[in-house]
Amino acid sequence: MIRAYATNGHCAETLELYSLMRRSGISANNFTFPFVLKVCASKSLILEGKVVHGDVIRAGFHSDLYVEAALVDMYAKFGQTDDGCKVFDKMLMRDLVSWTSMITAYEQAEKPKEALVLFQKMQQDGMMADSVTVVSVASAVGQLGDAMKAQAVHGYALCNAFLEDLCVGNSIVAMYAKCGNVKKARMVFDRMEERDGISWNSMLSGYTQNGQASEALLLFDEMQDSGCKPNPVTALILVSACAYLAPLEPSASSRADFVVSVKFV
Repeated sequence: MIRAYATNGHCAETLELYSLMRRSGISANNFTFPFVLKVCASKSLILEGKVVHGDVIRAGFHSDLYVEAALVDMYAKFGQTDDGCKVFDKMLMRDLVSWTSMITAYEQAEKPKEALVLFQKMQQDGMMADSVTVVSVASAVGQLGDAMKAQAVHGYALCNAFLEDLCVGNSIVAMYAKCGNVKKARMVFDRMEERDGISWNSMLSGYTQNGQASEALLLFDEMQDSGCKPNPVTALILVSACAYLAPLEPSASSRADFVVSVKFV
């Protein structure tokens, strides 16, 4: 029942049933804990998650691979990298989910150096990354603005055919843009077989942030021609581009008026 509730998103019912199970004197096991921890993670229930972690230790399942992976993922979603790292470091075996959860936790906590060190250790441990891992690694490199590392991540994604994944393509475009290599960002963008609003916004933002406002406005024309609808994020980027151009081009003000008149979804 706990598994059924957790799998179908019934978080409150999952925790109520787990609480009833504990009060009834029935011990949870390595099949129960991952589902309960997943629910705590999905709703950012930090206090409840730590109580369940205590139950895990008392029940003697703190060395179970699946329970440990669930704990790492939970603390990662909580943004508590220190607690997550303590669990991760004690793991005798680590699967891809554990590595990726910890790397993502560091990246989202704006600790890019730690994320990349862990990615290197992951490779040394013989574990192959997947598309989810690459997205987090690319974001970490973008935070650092390291152009050399950006090329290495791009090469890794290319060699492992991850660029076919839309999320990976978007992350590589954003990574190059944040590293100041707009030319490379546009190359990846142009080669994408599929693009969504994030793809266009990442490229628009890359132009604007690197002082290429005119190119951003030209790309916006392409975006409209492609049929991709702009959104409020697009509007903010374009207003920024027009503001940058205003002192340089008299026509920028009228272009800003046009941007404001566009219907953003």
